[in-house]
Amino acid sequence: MAAKKSDIELEAALTQVMGVYGTVHIIMNRDENKGNMPYAWCQFTKKEHAEKALGAAGAIVHERPLRIERAKANRK
Repeated sequence: MAAKKSDIELEAALTQVMGVYGTVHIIMNRDENKGNMPYAWCQFTKKEHAEKALGAAGAIVHERPLRIERAKANRK
């Protein structure tokens, strides 16, 4: 399925907001169970950049506040 223009714009906006903290890779998807709402994973190249990015919680992107959580995966 091709990305919608709005998804491309949203990904660019997220990259701009989160990129302030360091090099970031954005992976976007939509939740079909929640009205097709978009969500994204932001992966930083350095842990300290990811830690600082937690401060972006509440920033407005495309008229929506960001909710930010740490990944819950067990990494070794």
